[in-house]
Amino acid sequence: MLRSILILPALLVGALLLGCGDQPAPSEPAIVQKPSLRTVRSPDGPGTFVIRFEDIIGFAFIPDDESITVLTGFTLEQLEVMCSGGEPTVEPASVQALSSPKLSRNVTKARDFTVLVFEGLFTFCDVEPFAVGEGNYTATGGTTFNGNAISYVQSTFQARVVEPNGEPHHIVVRLYGQFNQRTGEERILVNEFKFN
Repeated sequence: MLRSILILPALLVGALLLGCGDQPAPSEPAIVQKPSLRTVRSPDGPGTFVIRFEDIIGFAFIPDDESITVLTGFTLEQLEVMCSGGEPTVEPASVQALSSPKLSRNVTKARDFTVLVFEGLFTFCDVEPFAVGEGNYTATGGTTFNGNAISYVQSTFQARVVEPNGEPHHIVVRLYGQFNQRTGEERILVNEFKFN
């Protein structure tokens, strides 16, 4: 019985091979090269290594005239905890880190986090905010290894806030800077703060 079960598949395979022998062979599909991205789940091999994780993010932005302080990442309740000496919870941000032989880069993104605006310089533990809203933040920083080892950081913060009387404001903060690791030279190419 066992022998007949083995003979039947052998006959079927032979017939298929004979029947397909006269047919033209299909052409090989084109090989498409995809970028090789490694992650913590597949760390081996060449190409760029990518790590994604959540981290907390909180900033204070101040214009040159120091007329206001823009605080991000804290709700009013968490700000009260911080000002009373406790440990506040800071809103999370999405971070993506990329590393390759010629480039090391980090991308940080935070969306729809709380933005509080206070009059004066770092007065947020003494007065109530005069405007509250939400903002988005994106920062890219890294180093190129092309002989000069130039590090850079480029960030953009945008928010819409509203005063209690309903008056809206738009905030834009942009920064772009470079650091030459070989010469030690620092350059700030963009440093912009807009509040209107």
